[in-house]
Amino acid sequence: MGKLIKFLFLLALLAGLAGGGSYAAAYFGQGEIAGVDDAIAGRTVHLAWQGDTTLPGRPRVWVFEYDRTKVPGLRAATIWVDLKGNVVATRPRDLADRVERWRASTRDAD
Repeated sequence: MGKLIKFLFLLALLAGLAGGGSYAAAYFGQGEIAGVDDAIAGRTVHLAWQGDTTLPGRPRVWVFEYDRTKVPGLRAATIWVDLKGNVVATRPRDLADRVERWRASTRDAD
């Protein structure tokens, strides 16, 4: 019985490390677009383990949704990141370009 408990504990620990590592990779992946300057804010995150129906092929992804932005003409944004930390898609499609243009305009204003 003790071996079973140790095995289950080890299994739970490994699953937790794998999930935490996946979230960390996804967090840094979306951070390349979102950055630290609050261009897009109000983040909510969830894991679409059964696959995201809005994406072709229904991949398992982390979904980062933002409801506030400082970028003109952009009310909300979504970033889909796979379990390895690669950005799969964004809504709007040109989100990275819009955020980068906003950053460039704020740098020029200084």
